[in-house]
Amino acid sequence: MWKDCGKHRSGSVADIMHRTRAAYHYAIRTVRKHEQEYVNQRFAENVLSNKTRDFWGEVKRLRQSGNVCSSCVDGFTNPGDIAEHLASQYRSLYSSVGYDVEELSKISKDINNLIVGWDHDCCVSVSEVYDAICKLKPGKSDGNIGLGSDYFIHAGSALSVHISLLFSGLMVHGFVPESMQTSTVIQFLRERLIELTRIITGGLH
Repeated sequence: MWKDCGKHRSGSVADIMHRTRAAYHYAIRTVRKHEQEYVNQRFAENVLSNKTRDFWGEVKRLRQSGNVCSSCVDGFTNPGDIAEHLASQYRSLYSSVGYDVEELSKISKDINNLIVGWDHDCCVSVSEVYDAICKLKPGKSDGNIGLGSDYFIHAGSALSVHISLLFSGLMVHGFVPESMQTSTVIQFLRERLIELTRIITGGLH
């Protein structure tokens, strides 16, 4: 309207234009200031309203959308210089705590003595756990304690390490917790099995 009226700098139409533009820029600043709050609130509402929503997929997308690579770190702008600077910082950090060489040697010797006779066939490797996780289908539940396959699929690589240690320990000690001995049969599958059993037994008679 302001453009159609000749872009006058004064008058009622110009006043409307000024108020509208000020309101627009105010709304933009407000959204930018509270952007993360709006995203979190919308995400929570969507998850609560739809129980079948891919929760971990949404979390992963939110995390990826916020990944921004800095072009300047402590005054360094070249990627090679930034990498070398970060490496020197971590090198200094990891060597900032003193240690006793003799004490560490004793700890290493004690550990080696404890693992004498270790059966490597009972060791579940991290790569085996990772390969198994990659074969899981998303959206599957255990039907018991609410532990779904998405927890493993979207977890970090450190989880595979802990799982490998867990299963290796179970195999070495020959022990399986009761919760891991429970299996769940989905109702639909159970009905089909009953129907199939009836067909087979009927054919036998």
